Amino acid sequence: MPDPQLGNSVAPPSGLGALERSAEASAPASMLFVAQLTTIERLAVQFFGMLLLLVFIYSIAASITSASPAAFFHAIGVLLALILAAAAAGGLLGFLFGIPRSLQRPSIGQLSAPVLEPAMRSDAGSRPPGEPVVNQAAAAVSIPFYSSNTNLEDISDWVTKIIVGLGLIQAKTIASRLWVAASSFKAAMPGALGSDVLFMLICLAASVGGFLFFYLETRTRIVLLFVYAESAAKVVDRSKAEAASKVNQTPILDVTSNPMLDADARAPRPAPAPKEDAKFLSLTIDKLKKDAAEFSAWASAQARAGNLQAANTALQQAITLAPGDKDLLVKLAETHALQGRWNDAARALAEAEEIGKDDPELLKRDLFVSLYLQPPDGFARAISIADKLMANPQAAKDTNLLLWLAAAQGQRAGYYKDRDPAQYEDARTKALQAVQTLVDLQPEPASPYRKALRGMLDPSRETTPQIDNDLEIFKGDPAFEKLIFGS
Repeated sequence: MPDPQLGNSVAPPSGLGALERSAEASAPASMLFVAQLTTIERLAVQFFGMLLLLVFIYSIAASITSASPAAFFHAIGVLLALILAAAAAGGLLGFLFGIPRSLQRPSIGQLSAPVLEPAMRSDAGSRPPGEPVVNQAAAAVSIPFYSSNTNLEDISDWVTKIIVGLGLIQAKTIASRLWVAASSFKAAMPGALGSDVLFMLICLAASVGGFLFFYLETRTRIVLLFVYAESAAKVVDRSKAEAASKVNQTPILDVTSNPMLDADARAPRPAPAPKEDAKFLSLTIDKLKKDAAEFSAWASAQARAGNLQAANTALQQAITLAPGDKDLLVKLAETHALQGRWNDAARALAEAEEIGKDDPELLKRDLFVSLYLQPPDGFARAISIADKLMANPQAAKDTNLLLWLAAAQGQRAGYYKDRDPAQYEDARTKALQAVQTLVDLQPEPASPYRKALRGMLDPSRETTPQIDNDLEIFKGDPAFEKLIFGS
Protein backbone atom coordinates (compact mmCIF):
# COMPACT_ATOMS: atom_id res chain seq x y z
CA MET A 1 0.00 0.00 0.00
CA PRO A 2 1.91 3.07 -1.16
CA ASP A 3 1.82 6.50 0.42
CA PRO A 4 1.04 9.78 -1.34
CA GLN A 5 2.89 12.24 0.85
CA LEU A 6 4.95 10.65 3.61
CA GLY A 7 8.26 12.43 4.16
CA ASN A 8 11.56 11.00 5.20
CA SER A 9 12.20 10.63 8.90
CA VAL A 10 15.82 9.60 8.79
CA ALA A 11 17.78 12.19 10.73
CA PRO A 12 20.89 13.48 8.95
CA PRO A 13 24.22 12.46 10.35
CA SER A 14 25.52 15.26 12.49
CA GLY A 15 29.13 14.21 13.00
CA LEU A 16 30.66 17.29 11.32
CA GLY A 17 28.28 19.77 12.97
CA ALA A 18 28.79 18.13 16.36
CA LEU A 19 32.56 18.37 15.88
CA GLU A 20 32.29 22.08 15.10
CA ARG A 21 30.01 22.72 18.07
CA SER A 22 32.40 20.80 20.31
CA ALA A 23 35.30 22.93 19.09
CA GLU A 24 33.33 26.11 19.77
CA ALA A 25 32.35 24.91 23.24
CA SER A 26 35.96 24.04 24.09
CA ALA A 27 37.35 27.41 22.93
CA PRO A 28 37.18 29.08 26.39
CA ALA A 29 38.89 26.04 27.95
CA SER A 30 41.66 26.22 25.33
CA MET A 31 42.17 29.92 26.00
CA LEU A 32 42.43 29.26 29.74
CA PHE A 33 44.94 26.48 29.10
CA VAL A 34 47.11 28.76 26.95
CA ALA A 35 46.94 31.54 29.56
CA GLN A 36 48.06 29.18 32.33
CA LEU A 37 50.86 27.79 30.17
CA THR A 38 52.03 31.30 29.33
CA THR A 39 52.17 32.11 33.07
CA ILE A 40 54.40 29.09 33.69
CA GLU A 41 56.71 30.11 30.85
CA ARG A 42 56.87 33.67 32.18
CA LEU A 43 57.93 32.31 35.60
CA ALA A 44 60.68 30.26 33.92
CA VAL A 45 61.96 33.37 32.13
CA GLN A 46 61.94 35.30 35.41
CA PHE A 47 63.84 32.48 37.14
CA PHE A 48 66.61 32.43 34.55
CA GLY A 49 66.59 36.22 34.50
CA MET A 50 67.35 36.23 38.23
CA LEU A 51 70.12 33.69 37.66
CA LEU A 52 71.65 35.88 34.94
CA LEU A 53 71.41 38.91 37.23
CA LEU A 54 73.32 36.97 39.90
CA VAL A 55 75.99 36.07 37.34
CA PHE A 56 76.22 39.67 36.20
CA ILE A 57 76.68 40.94 39.78
CA TYR A 58 79.27 38.26 40.55
CA SER A 59 81.21 39.10 37.36
CA ILE A 60 81.32 42.80 38.33
CA ALA A 61 82.57 41.84 41.81
CA ALA A 62 85.22 39.56 40.30
CA SER A 63 86.48 42.33 38.02
CA ILE A 64 86.68 44.79 40.93
CA THR A 65 88.51 42.27 43.11
CA SER A 66 91.11 41.51 40.43
CA ALA A 67 91.26 45.17 39.33
CA SER A 68 91.04 44.02 35.72
CA PRO A 69 88.20 44.95 33.34
CA ALA A 70 88.95 41.80 31.35
CA ALA A 71 88.07 39.71 34.39
CA PHE A 72 84.44 40.82 34.03
CA PHE A 73 84.13 39.42 30.51
CA HIS A 74 86.06 36.30 31.50
CA ALA A 75 83.82 35.59 34.49
CA ILE A 76 80.53 36.35 32.75
CA GLY A 77 81.49 34.29 29.69
CA VAL A 78 82.43 31.24 31.75
CA LEU A 79 79.36 31.49 33.98
CA LEU A 80 77.00 31.95 31.07
CA ALA A 81 78.49 28.85 29.43
CA LEU A 82 78.01 26.99 32.70
CA ILE A 83 74.35 28.07 32.91
CA LEU A 84 73.75 27.02 29.30
CA ALA A 85 75.38 23.62 29.79
CA ALA A 86 73.55 22.90 33.05
CA ALA A 87 70.18 24.07 31.63
CA ALA A 88 70.73 21.96 28.50
CA ALA A 89 71.55 18.87 30.57
CA GLY A 90 68.50 19.41 32.78
CA GLY A 91 66.36 20.18 29.74
CA LEU A 92 67.38 16.94 28.05
CA LEU A 93 66.37 14.98 31.13
CA GLY A 94 63.10 16.91 31.33
CA PHE A 95 62.39 16.12 27.68
CA LEU A 96 63.11 12.42 28.16
CA PHE A 97 60.98 12.24 31.28
CA GLY A 98 58.13 14.16 29.69
CA ILE A 99 57.76 12.34 26.36
CA PRO A 100 54.10 11.21 26.14
CA ARG A 101 53.27 7.59 25.64
CA SER A 102 51.01 6.65 22.72
CA LEU A 103 47.93 4.64 23.49
CA GLN A 104 48.42 1.05 22.36
CA ARG A 105 45.92 0.07 19.68
CA PRO A 106 44.35 -3.30 20.39
CA SER A 107 44.74 -6.17 18.01
CA ILE A 108 41.65 -8.06 16.89
CA GLY A 109 42.20 -10.71 19.53
CA GLN A 110 42.50 -8.07 22.28
CA LEU A 111 39.17 -6.36 21.65
CA SER A 112 37.19 -6.04 24.85
CA ALA A 113 33.96 -6.93 23.09
CA PRO A 114 33.26 -8.75 19.83
CA VAL A 115 32.02 -6.84 16.85
CA LEU A 116 28.35 -7.55 16.25
CA GLU A 117 27.51 -7.90 12.62
CA PRO A 118 24.07 -8.61 11.16
CA ALA A 119 24.13 -11.87 9.26
CA MET A 120 24.79 -11.69 5.54
CA ARG A 121 24.50 -15.43 4.96
CA SER A 122 21.86 -17.51 3.30
CA ASP A 123 20.36 -18.40 6.69
CA ALA A 124 19.89 -14.76 7.73
CA GLY A 125 16.14 -15.04 7.34
CA SER A 126 15.96 -17.75 10.01
CA ARG A 127 17.53 -15.49 12.66
CA PRO A 128 15.23 -13.70 15.11
CA PRO A 129 15.24 -9.92 14.56
CA GLY A 130 18.07 -8.15 16.34
CA GLU A 131 20.13 -11.31 17.00
CA PRO A 132 23.76 -10.50 16.08
CA VAL A 133 26.43 -12.72 14.63
CA VAL A 134 29.84 -12.38 16.27
CA ASN A 135 32.39 -11.41 13.65
CA GLN A 136 35.83 -10.72 15.13
CA ALA A 137 37.41 -10.21 11.73
CA ALA A 138 35.12 -7.27 11.04
CA ALA A 139 36.77 -5.44 13.92
CA ALA A 140 39.75 -4.74 11.70
CA VAL A 141 37.83 -2.09 9.80
CA SER A 142 37.65 0.13 12.88
CA ILE A 143 41.38 -0.08 13.68
CA PRO A 144 43.87 2.16 11.84
CA PHE A 145 46.28 0.35 9.55
CA TYR A 146 49.26 2.42 10.77
CA SER A 147 50.50 4.05 13.98
CA SER A 148 53.15 6.57 15.00
CA ASN A 149 56.79 5.54 15.34
CA THR A 150 57.40 4.98 19.07
CA ASN A 151 61.20 4.55 19.05
CA LEU A 152 61.68 7.82 20.94
CA GLU A 153 59.23 6.67 23.58
CA ASP A 154 61.16 3.43 24.00
CA ILE A 155 64.46 5.30 24.31
CA SER A 156 62.90 7.67 26.84
CA ASP A 157 61.64 4.74 28.87
CA TRP A 158 65.01 2.98 28.91
CA VAL A 159 67.12 6.07 29.59
CA THR A 160 64.93 7.45 32.38
CA LYS A 161 64.99 4.11 34.19
CA ILE A 162 68.76 3.88 33.80
CA ILE A 163 69.25 7.46 35.04
CA VAL A 164 67.00 6.99 38.06
CA GLY A 165 68.63 3.66 38.92
CA LEU A 166 72.21 4.90 38.59
CA GLY A 167 71.36 8.17 40.37
CA LEU A 168 70.08 6.34 43.42
CA ILE A 169 72.95 3.87 43.53
CA GLN A 170 75.75 6.34 42.74
CA ALA A 171 74.38 9.39 44.63
CA LYS A 172 77.49 9.81 46.85
CA THR A 173 79.86 9.28 43.94
CA ILE A 174 78.02 11.86 41.84
CA ALA A 175 78.16 14.42 44.70
CA SER A 176 81.91 13.92 45.17
CA ARG A 177 82.52 14.19 41.42
CA LEU A 178 80.60 17.45 41.33
CA TRP A 179 82.74 18.87 44.12
CA VAL A 180 85.88 17.85 42.24
CA ALA A 181 84.48 19.63 39.17
CA ALA A 182 83.79 22.68 41.36
CA SER A 183 87.42 22.69 42.50
CA SER A 184 88.58 22.53 38.89
CA PHE A 185 86.23 25.37 38.03
CA LYS A 186 87.78 27.48 40.81
CA ALA A 187 91.14 27.04 39.12
CA ALA A 188 89.63 28.38 35.91
CA MET A 189 88.49 31.50 37.76
CA PRO A 190 91.69 32.84 39.39
CA GLY A 191 91.07 35.57 41.92
CA ALA A 192 87.27 35.02 41.98
CA LEU A 193 86.24 34.25 45.53
CA GLY A 194 83.64 31.51 46.09
CA SER A 195 83.62 30.38 42.47
CA ASP A 196 83.45 26.73 43.54
CA VAL A 197 80.29 27.37 45.58
CA LEU A 198 78.85 29.42 42.75
CA PHE A 199 79.57 26.52 40.39
CA MET A 200 77.54 24.16 42.56
CA LEU A 201 74.67 26.64 42.91
CA ILE A 202 74.51 27.39 39.18
CA CYS A 203 74.65 23.72 38.22
CA LEU A 204 71.85 22.90 40.65
CA ALA A 205 69.64 25.89 39.81
CA ALA A 206 70.08 25.83 36.01
CA SER A 207 69.69 22.07 35.68
CA VAL A 208 66.55 22.01 37.87
CA GLY A 209 65.13 25.02 36.05
CA GLY A 210 65.90 23.50 32.66
CA PHE A 211 64.46 20.15 33.72
CA LEU A 212 61.16 21.63 34.95
CA PHE A 213 60.79 23.97 31.98
CA PHE A 214 61.39 21.30 29.32
CA TYR A 215 59.36 18.73 31.22
CA LEU A 216 56.35 21.04 31.31
CA GLU A 217 56.82 22.09 27.67
CA THR A 218 57.08 18.46 26.60
CA ARG A 219 53.95 17.55 28.52
CA THR A 220 51.98 20.47 27.06
CA ARG A 221 53.04 22.12 23.82
CA ILE A 222 54.93 19.14 22.42
CA VAL A 223 52.02 16.84 23.29
CA LEU A 224 49.75 19.17 21.32
CA LEU A 225 52.14 18.99 18.38
CA PHE A 226 52.10 15.19 18.55
CA VAL A 227 48.30 15.20 18.66
CA TYR A 228 48.04 17.52 15.67
CA ALA A 229 50.55 15.44 13.72
CA GLU A 230 48.67 12.25 14.61
CA SER A 231 45.36 13.69 13.48
CA ALA A 232 46.72 15.32 10.32
CA ALA A 233 46.08 12.13 8.33
CA LYS A 234 42.53 12.00 9.64
CA VAL A 235 41.44 15.50 8.70
CA VAL A 236 37.85 15.37 7.49
CA ASP A 237 37.30 16.34 3.89
CA ARG A 238 34.66 18.98 4.58
CA SER A 239 33.13 18.91 1.14
CA LYS A 240 32.87 15.14 1.22
CA ALA A 241 31.37 15.18 4.71
CA GLU A 242 28.80 17.76 3.65
CA ALA A 243 27.96 15.72 0.56
CA ALA A 244 27.55 12.60 2.72
CA SER A 245 25.23 14.53 5.03
CA LYS A 246 23.07 15.67 2.10
CA VAL A 247 22.98 12.19 0.56
CA ASN A 248 22.03 10.64 3.91
CA GLN A 249 19.19 13.14 4.39
CA THR A 250 17.53 12.08 1.14
CA PRO A 251 15.28 9.00 1.50
CA ILE A 252 16.04 5.83 -0.39
CA LEU A 253 12.41 4.83 -0.87
CA ASP A 254 10.15 7.26 -2.72
CA VAL A 255 7.01 7.49 -0.66
CA THR A 256 6.30 11.14 -1.42
CA SER A 257 4.42 10.40 -4.64
CA ASN A 258 1.52 8.09 -5.41
CA PRO A 259 2.71 5.13 -7.50
CA MET A 260 -0.88 3.87 -7.78
CA LEU A 261 -1.55 6.58 -10.36
CA ASP A 262 1.15 5.18 -12.64
CA ALA A 263 0.05 2.17 -14.69
CA ASP A 264 3.62 0.85 -14.73
CA ALA A 265 4.18 1.17 -11.00
CA ARG A 266 4.07 -2.37 -9.65
CA ALA A 267 6.37 -1.77 -6.65
CA PRO A 268 7.83 1.12 -4.66
CA ARG A 269 10.41 3.15 -6.54
CA PRO A 270 13.68 4.85 -5.52
CA ALA A 271 13.50 8.46 -4.41
CA PRO A 272 14.83 11.19 -6.75
CA ALA A 273 18.61 11.38 -6.43
CA PRO A 274 20.28 14.59 -5.22
CA LYS A 275 23.23 15.88 -7.24
CA GLU A 276 25.58 14.83 -4.43
CA ASP A 277 24.91 11.17 -5.29
CA ALA A 278 27.34 11.47 -8.21
CA LYS A 279 30.23 12.03 -5.78
CA PHE A 280 29.64 8.60 -4.25
CA LEU A 281 28.60 6.77 -7.41
CA SER A 282 32.05 7.55 -8.81
CA LEU A 283 33.70 5.70 -5.89
CA THR A 284 34.17 2.00 -5.41
CA ILE A 285 33.45 0.62 -1.96
CA ASP A 286 37.13 -0.05 -1.25
CA LYS A 287 37.84 3.70 -1.57
CA LEU A 288 35.60 4.58 1.38
CA LYS A 289 36.97 5.41 4.80
CA LYS A 290 35.98 3.02 7.54
CA ASP A 291 33.19 5.35 8.59
CA ALA A 292 29.50 4.50 9.02
CA ALA A 293 28.34 7.83 7.54
CA GLU A 294 30.34 7.28 4.33
CA PHE A 295 29.15 3.70 3.94
CA SER A 296 25.58 4.91 4.50
CA ALA A 297 25.92 7.70 1.92
CA TRP A 298 27.50 5.34 -0.63
CA ALA A 299 24.74 2.78 -0.03
CA SER A 300 22.01 5.43 -0.36
CA ALA A 301 23.42 6.63 -3.69
CA GLN A 302 23.74 3.06 -4.98
CA ALA A 303 20.17 2.18 -3.93
CA ARG A 304 18.71 5.22 -5.71
CA ALA A 305 20.75 4.26 -8.78
CA GLY A 306 19.24 0.77 -8.71
CA ASN A 307 22.32 -1.07 -7.40
CA LEU A 308 20.36 -2.60 -4.56
CA GLN A 309 22.62 -5.55 -3.73
CA ALA A 310 25.66 -3.27 -3.44
CA ALA A 311 23.60 -0.93 -1.25
CA ASN A 312 22.65 -3.84 1.02
CA THR A 313 26.28 -4.85 1.44
CA ALA A 314 27.39 -1.31 2.29
CA LEU A 315 24.54 -0.82 4.76
CA GLN A 316 25.43 -4.06 6.50
CA GLN A 317 28.99 -2.73 6.84
CA ALA A 318 27.71 0.62 8.17
CA ILE A 319 25.57 -1.18 10.75
CA THR A 320 28.61 -3.20 11.81
CA LEU A 321 30.48 0.07 12.44
CA ALA A 322 27.51 1.75 14.19
CA PRO A 323 25.27 -1.04 15.52
CA GLY A 324 23.14 1.34 17.60
CA ASP A 325 22.13 3.65 14.74
CA LYS A 326 18.42 3.18 14.02
CA ASP A 327 18.60 5.41 10.92
CA LEU A 328 20.87 2.84 9.25
CA LEU A 329 18.30 0.13 9.95
CA VAL A 330 15.59 2.32 8.40
CA LYS A 331 17.72 2.71 5.28
CA LEU A 332 18.25 -1.04 5.16
CA ALA A 333 14.49 -1.54 5.44
CA GLU A 334 13.89 0.90 2.57
CA THR A 335 16.43 -0.94 0.42
CA HIS A 336 14.72 -4.26 1.16
CA ALA A 337 11.38 -2.68 0.26
CA LEU A 338 12.72 -1.62 -3.14
CA GLN A 339 13.67 -5.25 -3.73
CA GLY A 340 10.20 -6.41 -2.70
CA ARG A 341 11.69 -8.17 0.34
CA TRP A 342 8.95 -7.04 2.69
CA ASN A 343 9.68 -9.56 5.44
CA ASP A 344 13.30 -8.43 5.60
CA ALA A 345 12.15 -4.80 5.61
CA ALA A 346 9.80 -5.54 8.52
CA ARG A 347 12.59 -7.24 10.48
CA ALA A 348 14.93 -4.27 9.97
CA LEU A 349 12.23 -1.87 11.16
CA ALA A 350 11.54 -4.05 14.18
CA GLU A 351 15.23 -3.80 15.13
CA ALA A 352 15.09 -0.02 14.65
CA GLU A 353 12.04 0.17 16.93
CA GLU A 354 13.95 -1.67 19.64
CA ILE A 355 16.38 1.28 19.62
CA GLY A 356 13.85 4.09 19.11
CA LYS A 357 10.87 2.78 21.03
CA ASP A 358 7.49 4.31 20.15
CA ASP A 359 9.03 6.66 17.58
CA PRO A 360 5.96 7.78 15.54
CA GLU A 361 7.90 8.08 12.29
CA LEU A 362 9.32 4.59 12.67
CA LEU A 363 5.87 3.23 13.46
CA LYS A 364 4.47 4.87 10.33
CA ARG A 365 7.07 3.16 8.17
CA ASP A 366 6.40 -0.13 9.90
CA LEU A 367 2.68 0.30 9.21
CA PHE A 368 3.38 1.07 5.54
CA VAL A 369 5.58 -2.03 5.15
CA SER A 370 3.11 -4.23 7.03
CA LEU A 371 0.48 -3.60 4.35
CA TYR A 372 2.63 -5.61 1.92
CA LEU A 373 3.11 -8.61 4.23
CA GLN A 374 1.10 -11.80 3.81
CA PRO A 375 -2.30 -11.89 5.54
CA PRO A 376 -3.41 -12.26 8.24
CA ASP A 377 -0.13 -11.24 9.91
CA GLY A 378 0.35 -8.21 7.67
CA PHE A 379 -2.97 -6.46 8.23
CA ALA A 380 -3.05 -7.49 11.91
CA ARG A 381 0.33 -5.87 12.46
CA ALA A 382 -0.72 -2.79 10.48
CA ILE A 383 -3.96 -2.36 12.44
CA SER A 384 -2.14 -2.79 15.75
CA ILE A 385 0.37 -0.07 14.81
CA ALA A 386 -2.39 2.20 13.51
CA ASP A 387 -4.32 1.86 16.78
CA LYS A 388 -1.18 2.77 18.74
CA LEU A 389 -0.61 5.84 16.60
CA MET A 390 -4.29 6.86 16.66
CA ALA A 391 -4.12 6.98 20.45
CA ASN A 392 -2.60 10.41 19.90
CA PRO A 393 -5.52 12.82 19.19
CA GLN A 394 -3.44 14.69 16.59
CA ALA A 395 -3.00 11.48 14.60
CA ALA A 396 -6.76 11.26 14.07
CA LYS A 397 -6.36 13.86 11.30
CA ASP A 398 -3.27 12.28 9.72
CA THR A 399 -4.39 11.56 6.15
CA ASN A 400 -1.63 8.98 5.60
CA LEU A 401 -2.66 7.02 8.69
CA LEU A 402 -6.31 7.11 7.69
CA LEU A 403 -5.53 5.87 4.17
CA TRP A 404 -3.37 3.05 5.52
CA LEU A 405 -5.92 2.12 8.18
CA ALA A 406 -8.63 1.90 5.53
CA ALA A 407 -6.33 -0.33 3.44
CA ALA A 408 -5.53 -2.59 6.40
CA GLN A 409 -9.21 -2.96 7.29
CA GLY A 410 -9.97 -3.68 3.63
CA GLN A 411 -7.39 -6.48 3.66
CA ARG A 412 -8.92 -7.80 6.88
CA ALA A 413 -12.40 -7.77 5.35
CA GLY A 414 -11.19 -9.62 2.27
CA TYR A 415 -9.49 -12.25 4.41
CA TYR A 416 -12.48 -12.90 6.68
CA LYS A 417 -15.36 -12.53 4.20
CA ASP A 418 -15.71 -16.28 3.72
CA ARG A 419 -14.17 -17.24 7.06
CA ASP A 420 -15.83 -15.13 9.74
CA PRO A 421 -18.82 -12.87 8.88
CA ALA A 422 -18.55 -11.03 12.21
CA GLN A 423 -14.92 -10.13 11.56
CA TYR A 424 -15.86 -9.05 8.04
CA GLU A 425 -18.60 -6.71 9.27
CA ASP A 426 -16.35 -5.21 11.91
CA ALA A 427 -13.61 -4.62 9.34
CA ARG A 428 -16.13 -3.09 6.89
CA THR A 429 -17.44 -0.69 9.54
CA LYS A 430 -13.96 0.47 10.55
CA ALA A 431 -12.80 0.80 6.96
CA LEU A 432 -15.88 2.93 6.18
CA GLN A 433 -15.18 5.13 9.21
CA ALA A 434 -11.58 5.70 8.08
CA VAL A 435 -12.72 6.51 4.52
CA GLN A 436 -15.40 8.90 5.81
CA THR A 437 -12.87 10.81 7.94
CA LEU A 438 -10.38 10.94 5.07
CA VAL A 439 -13.01 12.24 2.64
CA ASP A 440 -14.02 14.92 5.15
CA LEU A 441 -10.38 16.00 5.44
CA GLN A 442 -9.83 15.83 1.65
CA PRO A 443 -13.08 17.09 0.08
CA GLU A 444 -11.47 17.99 -3.26
CA PRO A 445 -12.04 15.08 -5.72
CA ALA A 446 -8.71 15.81 -7.44
CA SER A 447 -6.79 15.26 -4.20
CA PRO A 448 -4.19 12.47 -4.46
CA TYR A 449 -5.82 10.81 -1.47
CA ARG A 450 -9.22 10.77 -3.18
CA LYS A 451 -7.58 9.33 -6.32
CA ALA A 452 -5.86 6.73 -4.15
CA LEU A 453 -9.23 5.76 -2.63
CA ARG A 454 -10.83 5.42 -6.06
CA GLY A 455 -7.96 3.23 -7.25
CA MET A 456 -8.15 1.07 -4.14
CA LEU A 457 -11.90 0.53 -4.62
CA ASP A 458 -11.85 -0.01 -8.40
CA PRO A 459 -8.32 -0.34 -9.87
CA SER A 460 -9.67 -0.34 -13.43
CA ARG A 461 -11.02 3.21 -13.07
CA GLU A 462 -7.68 4.68 -11.95
CA THR A 463 -5.32 2.20 -13.67
CA THR A 464 -4.09 1.11 -10.25
CA PRO A 465 -1.83 -1.94 -9.85
CA GLN A 466 -3.57 -5.00 -8.46
CA ILE A 467 -1.23 -5.00 -5.48
CA ASP A 468 -2.95 -1.82 -4.27
CA ASN A 469 -6.60 -2.93 -4.55
CA ASP A 470 -7.10 -3.08 -0.79
CA LEU A 471 -10.71 -1.78 -0.87
CA GLU A 472 -11.84 -3.74 -3.93
CA ILE A 473 -13.65 -6.15 -1.62
CA PHE A 474 -16.19 -3.33 -1.15
CA LYS A 475 -16.67 -2.68 -4.86
CA GLY A 476 -20.38 -2.28 -5.49
CA ASP A 477 -21.07 -1.46 -1.82
CA PRO A 478 -23.36 1.64 -1.99
CA ALA A 479 -21.84 3.24 1.10
CA PHE A 480 -18.31 3.06 -0.25
CA GLU A 481 -19.35 3.93 -3.80
CA LYS A 482 -21.12 7.08 -2.62
CA LEU A 483 -18.26 8.23 -0.41
CA ILE A 484 -15.48 7.53 -2.87
CA PHE A 485 -17.11 8.13 -6.27
CA GLY A 486 -19.87 10.49 -5.17
CA SER A 487 -22.68 8.34 -6.47
